[in-house]
Amino acid sequence: MAYLGVTNINNWLATSKYSVSAVNTDMENNAVALVLGKLDGRYAIEEWVDQASTPDMVVSILAMLVAAWEYDRAVSEDGEGDSYSVRLER
Repeated sequence: MAYLGVTNINNWLATSKYSVSAVNTDMENNAVALVLGKLDGRYAIEEWVDQASTPDMVVSILAMLVAAWEYDRAVSEDGEGDSYSVRLER
């Protein structure tokens, strides 16, 4: 049940500053639970089981969220989020 690839996430990052080389499956699973949980009831999400069956906009939102978490983890100090990662997450 892979929704994201490295390219999806790196599209939201300035790869000259930071990039991912693998998808953190825990972050991906958390993003999927959060986003699909919010969309459930509004849309028929039952068939959205991987990247191919999920609307591109939803995959993009998942990737943006994971990119925010990855970037924040890499560059934040003392738990204060970087403004770019905060903007992505919002």
